[in-house]
Amino acid sequence: SWGSFDVWIGGDLNGSDEGERVDMEGRIASAMPMIEFYVANHHGSRYSSSEAFLEAIQPDFCAISCGYENPYGHPHPEALARMEVWTSEIYRTDLSGTITVIVDDDGSYSISTEDGRHH
Repeated sequence: SWGSFDVWIGGDLNGSDEGERVDMEGRIASAMPMIEFYVANHHGSRYSSSEAFLEAIQPDFCAISCGYENPYGHPHPEALARMEVWTSEIYRTDLSGTITVIVDDDGSYSISTEDGRHH
């Protein structure tokens, strides 16, 4: 957090109990605050960014860290669709390169990407 600006970086956190996975997103969702900036859990995999988790955090914008043409298919269309319920501002490192977020003391922020996208 910086002032009134909050970011979530959950690493490889899962949001599904399918197979050998454990739904950690569901376990912590009720304790999560609303945030401005969501760095997608598990690179935007099919088993992350659950509806319950996204409803809890209600992000203003999302960033997905994933490699270009990665062998895992990240981000997965299902995860993208869940994120799009909350925001149309979804930035992806595989498409835009480096994503830079600058936050001012008053909580206002600006976003820029390596490919020239700005907000």
